[in-house]
Amino acid sequence: MSSVIDSILSPDFLFSQHSLNDYLACPRRFYLQYIIKQVWPLLETGYGGMDVLQYREYLRQGVRLHRWIERYWLGISPALSLAEAKLADSASDIELQTWWGRFLDSDFSALPAQRLPELELAAQIDDYRLYARYDLLAIEKDRAVVVDWKTIRFNRPLPHHFWRDRLQTRVYLYVLASAGAPFNGGQPIPPENCSMRYWLANQPSDDNDENATSASAWIDINYSQAEFEADERRLRTLVQHIAQCKHENEFEKTTNEHRCTFCTFRTLCHRQGLSDSEWPDEDKVSHLLTEDVPELEY
Repeated sequence: MSSVIDSILSPDFLFSQHSLNDYLACPRRFYLQYIIKQVWPLLETGYGGMDVLQYREYLRQGVRLHRWIERYWLGISPALSLAEAKLADSASDIELQTWWGRFLDSDFSALPAQRLPELELAAQIDDYRLYARYDLLAIEKDRAVVVDWKTIRFNRPLPHHFWRDRLQTRVYLYVLASAGAPFNGGQPIPPENCSMRYWLANQPSDDNDENATSASAWIDINYSQAEFEADERRLRTLVQHIAQCKHENEFEKTTNEHRCTFCTFRTLCHRQGLSDSEWPDEDKVSHLLTEDVPELEY
């Protein structure tokens, strides 16, 4: 078990899928961003033909879509949100209108009846907490579905296992099974009754091929007791490994300089990364899925 007294982490440090993803990508990035909270020396890098300003606007549109969807589930003037979208005339706002229209056309009838947008949960792992913020938690007695809205543009279909194995998926389902009791009458939700559903705003189809597709608007991932236990072992090992670090020099730079391309700390490490055309496509998608809507941004 870790000890907060011996760790470089503050006693109230809150882990999340974003911070754990950053640590796995580059321990040095984790140290700069989450421990000393270094101010970013660079703007974000552009992506997919977008320059820096276009890329930042693209991320802002993702935040705006999340806000509109939150208002929809809260019953706060969803019609006003649509009116706001129709007033926009820029290319990015037209894309936002398309996302919003697809959301309104989606069938959510199969979800549990109680829908809780922007719900925060935290599970205890030794001396620390692991935090998840769900775009939507749909829940009824002993059954819960985490729904996550994604606005990323895909260049090719992604297999189902890509979504199943993402750290976000593993963290969100683990936290739900560990800490969801307050929303289930005080009883833990059995892992086999937990699931996660990604909704892809850039995909108009509602078909869902479980074997391989990002051509679907829905990607469904089920959960099990065995997966819960495996996730617990993996996440506890990772948290303990980080918490055992006592000095800055234990947070080394990644040896994979591909990962430096989109890192805003790369000048501090004297790294350049790759051009957009040189970056492996699946790694670009993984990066953007992490950066799509910054955690705690809204």
